[in-house]
Amino acid sequence: MKANVLLYAASPLFNENPIAGTTEIQRYASPDDRRWERAAKAALDVINLRMPNGAPAYELFPSYERLFVTREGNHEFLIARMQGMTNNVEKRNGPAGYSGATGNTSLTQEFIDMFELKNGKLPKEDPEYDPQKPWENRCERFKASVLYNGSYWWDREVETFVGGKDYTALNSTAKGCITGYTLRKHLDPEVRISGVEKNTFHDFPLLRYAEILLTYAEAANEYYGTSDDDIVDDAMIYTCVNQVRNRAGLPPVADKTKKKCVKLSIGERTVELAFENVRYFDLRRWREAEIVLNRPVHGVQITKDESTGEFIYSAPIEVEDRVFPERCYYYPIPQSELNKNAALTPNPGW
Repeated sequence: MKANVLLYAASPLFNENPIAGTTEIQRYASPDDRRWERAAKAALDVINLRMPNGAPAYELFPSYERLFVTREGNHEFLIARMQGMTNNVEKRNGPAGYSGATGNTSLTQEFIDMFELKNGKLPKEDPEYDPQKPWENRCERFKASVLYNGSYWWDREVETFVGGKDYTALNSTAKGCITGYTLRKHLDPEVRISGVEKNTFHDFPLLRYAEILLTYAEAANEYYGTSDDDIVDDAMIYTCVNQVRNRAGLPPVADKTKKKCVKLSIGERTVELAFENVRYFDLRRWREAEIVLNRPVHGVQITKDESTGEFIYSAPIEVEDRVFPERCYYYPIPQSELNKNAALTPNPGW
């Protein structure tokens, strides 16, 4: 937790790039790169923790897919919200065409495009990538995070194409799939939500070892790197990132510039920690929310050629417009609290 707090403290929103109108109540009086160093050292302290027998106190669980539904032998969670055996997660997020499922979470095309191919390239970087087969040659995290048209789930293939079983909801309490993709992460294929129901553990991670590894990589890169075009030579940065990438079935990285390491950190945190209540706060502390959360998001419309059985993916289509004004970096202070203290002023923009 100390490493997380220090990471936020070192980040642009509170350090070198605060929003206009803020004071020392909301951020530091002046920027200081040493805040990144403190965050990196705190993360490294966690990485170096050992049990009495010399074994690491924390380590990555071998399977990303089973990580979120497994307790025995799972030493990745540092802090988690525990709950008993349940199938509520599957009921709320399973594709809407399955009996008992409400399909609450459609995934945007922007999120889908963040997953690398097995060769370590993003789809836009690989001329051989086929947008008509977006699942092809994707990393293991993609398969463990996304239910796409044609993927096998429970007793049949998922149908998110127009007119498919999971395209529209079965009843008024469920949601259809509006983007072409639905959530797979946190769901257990061994669970059953209808007939003879079957439950599993669903412990939600508040902080896990993979995040600590990525925290060190980000903070150390910001502190030890000199300029954007200099090659980063801190071997520990690559060690941390490559541990996470290796589990995802991705090739290791090395000899990156500081600027490319920043891009790498953003990509890894976005995909690895997706749907863990991290991304929104990352975008805020990076001062990227007013860009990323202030524009439309997209999906695809999939149609089926009845004569050939082939599926045709449209170009990305807008599914929702999102707005994030600058004032949303800070919440409003309730008027009741302002009334109690005349020296207290509203946050900027409120």
